Amino acid sequence: VNGAHKMETGTGGKGQNTAKVLQELVPGCVCLLHPLGGSSGEFVAEELSAIPQRTIAVKAPTRICSTMLSEADGGNTEIIEPSGKISVEESEAMVAAAREEVGKAGVKAVVIC
Repeated sequence: VNGAHKMETGTGGKGQNTAKVLQELVPGCVCLLHPLGGSSGEFVAEELSAIPQRTIAVKAPTRICSTMLSEADGGNTEIIEPSGKISVEESEAMVAAAREEVGKAGVKAVVIC
């Protein structure tokens, strides 16, 4: 059994990180479009509230990735939950939302997660 010395919680997928950087460089130029579900999805939306975002509610909970870092050797281990299935209706809602966001004034990029 390995015990942790500390724990940090945050968001950090490739698309989310891209949206964070774009928002920092050119505020208001980006819309983050992502399907989110369950309490983990609510957490993600709240953590990224400084970024303009469009959330598509889905039935499946948003997956969680846990990264463990070793102080002893600097190594890391990632455990990534499987993604839940997105229904046809949820997928169609994502496509429709992307089309709407692309046409909005001021939006230069839509980052889809």
